Amino acid sequence: MAATKCTLIVLFLGVLAAAAWAAPPSLMFDGKIVSVDKDKLVLSAGTEQPEFVIAKTTKITLNGKESNAGELMAGQTAKIAAERDEAKLRAVSITAFSPK
Repeated sequence: MAATKCTLIVLFLGVLAAAAWAAPPSLMFDGKIVSVDKDKLVLSAGTEQPEFVIAKTTKITLNGKESNAGELMAGQTAKIAAERDEAKLRAVSITAFSPK
């Protein structure tokens, strides 16, 4: 009985470790878009201006609607979920809003 409990605990911990390894946590950024083109975006986030790679898989929304990089522009506020891809930041999702 004790061996069964121990096996279940080890199995559970293995599943948790695999889930954590498979989905690395995203880095979150919040600020104003400084510049953007079809494959790159620069955001003013506090004292930093991180540059993000926009991939074909990047999910982009503008004012709550599905969008694309061509509709983003400087001055819009944005929340960006990103992942480190070697020395670069790759945007996983960009949620932008036009100024009011």
